[in-house]
Amino acid sequence: MHQSSGWWVYDATLGAPRATDLRGACSGRWRGAGRYPIDWASVDRRYPYRFDTTGPEGDWGQHMTKVRSRAASLPDDLAALLDHVGERRFAGAAD
Repeated sequence: MHQSSGWWVYDATLGAPRATDLRGACSGRWRGAGRYPIDWASVDRRYPYRFDTTGPEGDWGQHMTKVRSRAASLPDDLAALLDHVGERRFAGAAD
């Protein structure tokens, strides 16, 4: 089943399921424990992205703080090598 982070597409139109709440998520498979109800009556149909999403965004921010605190730094020579590989890759694409 296709999934989208554009939660407003799950509004039950055109056969889409209707979302009942929002939850923070990360591409690393993390899902927030908090669930935040969607009051569809207060969602502006023209600008649904203006709906208050501070709850799940805050959960995601806390998750990312934890991820950053556990991340290991790359040695400088390895970081420079990866930068060089990236530059070469994009330079080749321009040719």
